[in-house]
Amino acid sequence: MHSELWDVYDRIHQKGISSFLMDAVFIDPYLCQKDERLGLTLRYRLNPEKADILSPIIDDLYKIEPQLYLYSPKEIHLTFCTIITCKLEFSYSTSELKELIHMVNENLQNILNHSLIIQGLCLSNNAILLQCFCNAQLQDIRLDLIKTLEQKFKFISYRFIPDSFHMTLARFKHPITNPERLIDYCDNNRKTYYSETKIKHMELVVNDWFHKSDKTKIIHQFNFSK
Repeated sequence: MHSELWDVYDRIHQKGISSFLMDAVFIDPYLCQKDERLGLTLRYRLNPEKADILSPIIDDLYKIEPQLYLYSPKEIHLTFCTIITCKLEFSYSTSELKELIHMVNENLQNILNHSLIIQGLCLSNNAILLQCFCNAQLQDIRLDLIKTLEQKFKFISYRFIPDSFHMTLARFKHPITNPERLIDYCDNNRKTYYSETKIKHMELVVNDWFHKSDKTKIIHQFNFSK
């Protein structure tokens, strides 16, 4: 069920370790300057009760590397679909947005039949990731939605078609001072089980690159509960 996603995360993790050992970690310049890029994203966030399970991880990462850029539990999310990637020349059509919301609703009606398993940490060259796993059908639902929206709307723009279901916990704002400890922490928690959930809701948001709470606006809330 999850073997393909395990392979994806393992490749990311091994490349991440190599970047750390070669001092080639990507330091995001936008974390230290004014960032006015905005985008449009369909995202999933855990409910507040389940999001609390992430606080100890964030606390541990802070103790190991205080200069990390750490997402708060309420900012941590799974990007289900990037509709418009963040850019300075951000705009969208209100009329097309209404049609897009309708199409998302239609395409995601069966999403409640699928679970999301949250298990393990993954170290990439530009972030620390929380691994999420799902069955192949949920992956197909996402790919079908992306293709459907791309064919219908001219304003769709994204960086790539995602091949994982991760949530970003931290990014690198400054050079890493304790790379070995970060590697060890992620290695020791590669398969740690955190939670399992069904996707009962999603949000369509206007967001900055990092989904900061004060720069993110919820445009529409999708509820899939029956």
